Amino acid sequence: MFMMVVLHEVDSGAKPLDWFEGQVPSGGIDGPAVKEATAALIGMGLIEKAVQDRKGGARPYRFTERGRAFYRQVLATIADEEGYIDWRRVGEIRFAG
Repeated sequence: MFMMVVLHEVDSGAKPLDWFEGQVPSGGIDGPAVKEATAALIGMGLIEKAVQDRKGGARPYRFTERGRAFYRQVLATIADEEGYIDWRRVGEIRFAG
């Protein structure tokens, strides 16, 4: 579940680096689990740290080419026509390193 949450946040670009490193404000998300999921996705070669520009404008993580293809396949499987993810179906995703 947390790996899918991290992939979704990499795609949205809305979370700061601290979030991916597990410094998550309260709100139902387990910070250590986010940190572990981020590390696992890096290890699988699906995401990588993005290069920050001088103003800090770049996203903290980005998809690798393989990761982008994987995420598109995931969305084709568990999202509707408008791109809304059916989070009840996240268990259908097979993450492999």
